[in-house]
Amino acid sequence: MKKFIAIVMVAMFALSMVACSQPAAEETPATEETPATEETAAPEASAEAASEYKVAMITDYGDITDQSFNQTTYEACKAFCEEKGIDFNYFKPAGDSDAERVAMIESSIDEGYNVVVMPGYAFAGAIKETAGTYSDVTFIALDVSASDLGDDYQLPSNLYCAVYQEELCGYMAGYAAVKLGYKNLGFLGGMAVPAVVRYGYGFVQGVDAAAAALGLTDVKLNYVYGGQFYGDADITAVMDTWYANGTEVVFACGGGIFASAAEAAAKVGGKVIGVDVDQAAIIDGKYDFMKPTYDMVIAQQKDGICMDYGYLKTSSLHYSAAFENQQCAMVNMGSWFISTLEAYMKDAETKFNWGIVKYPHPAGAEAGSTLGTVTSLAINADSPKAEAAADFINWCVSEEGAQAIAKTGTFPACGSAATAEIIKSTEGFPEDSNSVDALTTSNVYLEMPYTQYASDIETILNAEHDAIMTMSETVDEGIQNMNDQVPAVLG
Repeated sequence: MKKFIAIVMVAMFALSMVACSQPAAEETPATEETPATEETAAPEASAEAASEYKVAMITDYGDITDQSFNQTTYEACKAFCEEKGIDFNYFKPAGDSDAERVAMIESSIDEGYNVVVMPGYAFAGAIKETAGTYSDVTFIALDVSASDLGDDYQLPSNLYCAVYQEELCGYMAGYAAVKLGYKNLGFLGGMAVPAVVRYGYGFVQGVDAAAAALGLTDVKLNYVYGGQFYGDADITAVMDTWYANGTEVVFACGGGIFASAAEAAAKVGGKVIGVDVDQAAIIDGKYDFMKPTYDMVIAQQKDGICMDYGYLKTSSLHYSAAFENQQCAMVNMGSWFISTLEAYMKDAETKFNWGIVKYPHPAGAEAGSTLGTVTSLAINADSPKAEAAADFINWCVSEEGAQAIAKTGTFPACGSAATAEIIKSTEGFPEDSNSVDALTTSNVYLEMPYTQYASDIETILNAEHDAIMTMSETVDEGIQNMNDQVPAVLG
């Protein structure tokens, strides 16, 4: 059997295509995140006083579905406020700077929010600019210590700083890993900021203590900081090397950087220890996150909002053809259909207005969240020109390659504001604001885990998708079958 190395290239997102589209009401975002604290958090609000509070969360580097500290903060804030009947919303800065964080803090205050929750040391500068100015607003800074704010900064009475003992969690992770029989371990940190360093040092101490307790002298540990809070090809390559050289489990700590460890682990059946939230779904092949989308689409079918999948299947008619032939006014479609429809309209005898909008997102997910899949490029292990093929793939996932892909009207996996602008400017792209806005997604949930068995998994997902959409299985039954069959393929 030929061995293939799959490289992610093109992402396709779920969108709604509409004929003669009209502007749709925008949805207000909502945010996520919360770690483990050493101090008691802000005082509880009584039912009588609930109306006095409006709570806003400002996201840090990530967003409310980052599978890390932003998500846990959002979920905790949201759950607390719902229980107490308190207004809650989140605000996401446009970029990673003090000025942009300050802008979101001030925007939330302008909208009447009087409790502002900020996760992460990066808010230190923004806090110093705003807490003293807005003395009638309560600021809750998570993982921001007095040293982050500076020795010369006097903490105002309206600022509460919660500092955590991450080293305890790290210690337990390291101790448990060795006790479970793992002797070759690794620690992958994000940026070497105090919180991440505490996790790492605790992990090392836990590994050492467990080894001593078991009388082991052959325990090995790799340790590195990635210098960022997101995964990329370079970090994944380091993780590939670790696992290839015998590393059994990696403690990945630092926002989205865990994705690189997860990608490398999935290739070889390695293990990953995560933080902040349950990150198992990244590599375990679980599909419960798809339930809200399936529930929504099945409801649309029953209400006649979109065409019945079973009818289309038995008629050998694809959604795209039904839309192009104007047999329906709306279809749920992947972003690949944009370029297809542009080409169709260019030569169509009967032209019609069309547009796209962002796919409705489940409750609790950020506006602009969507499901996505990828098209892979691969190199045959027996190829006589494998090096040239690798050069081409590396170009495809570069900024230059991404922009070339975008010129075809296709979403590149390495998307950016520049590639969205290119897609918007392709011939025939709708000019309405909803269509332009739909090009910007906040989060993409991949339908398949990182694995070399993508083709086998796709076969399973397609079969269960047909069963769910034709209603020969319930949504719950179909997702359970995915959850049972995909992990079996992953091993």
